[in-house]
Amino acid sequence: MASRQQQAQLTRKKILDAALELFNENGFDDVRVSDITDKSKTSKGAFYTHFNSKYEIFLEKFKEIDDFYLAFEKEHAALDSPALFLERLHLAQARYLRDELGKDTVRTIYMNLLRPSEKNFVSDPNRPYFQIVKRQIEKGQQAGTFRIDLPVESLSSQWAKAIRGNVYDWCAHDNFDIEEELKQLMNILLDGIKA
Repeated sequence: MASRQQQAQLTRKKILDAALELFNENGFDDVRVSDITDKSKTSKGAFYTHFNSKYEIFLEKFKEIDDFYLAFEKEHAALDSPALFLERLHLAQARYLRDELGKDTVRTIYMNLLRPSEKNFVSDPNRPYFQIVKRQIEKGQQAGTFRIDLPVESLSSQWAKAIRGNVYDWCAHDNFDIEEELKQLMNILLDGIKA
């Protein structure tokens, strides 16, 4: 990779990291682009080269998260059991959120996605997470292992809401082991969709 491209990537990362730190400390609404450029020691021109707005920084984080889901699906495509796939996906998700993104970043994303004026990317049914869960539930229905009295859209939507609630509780409470809680939730959810 050329030195110029490496510098551009480094600048983008500096801006992203500084913005997320400021959003966490001060809240999204109280952070200006100039605060982000000051903290990242970059110019406004550099900011707008990489991002159209401070909200776009959240979109960047979701692209990273979506890449994680897509990579997981590709790596585990050979799993024949949709139940096992879903269990492994969510345990990997718990570790990824805890160890890679960190509670502060996830908390900041969740807090700021509650803004009514912005599109809520967490619950966008076209995101890879929802499509992956939907495909696995549909696969289980076709195999006769998951219930068919409810449409796949309904089951996958309720599934995602339960997971989102679990992540929210992790963000809201200090003594919350997201991996252990997700293991318990997986047992409940999988029992609830069994045929």
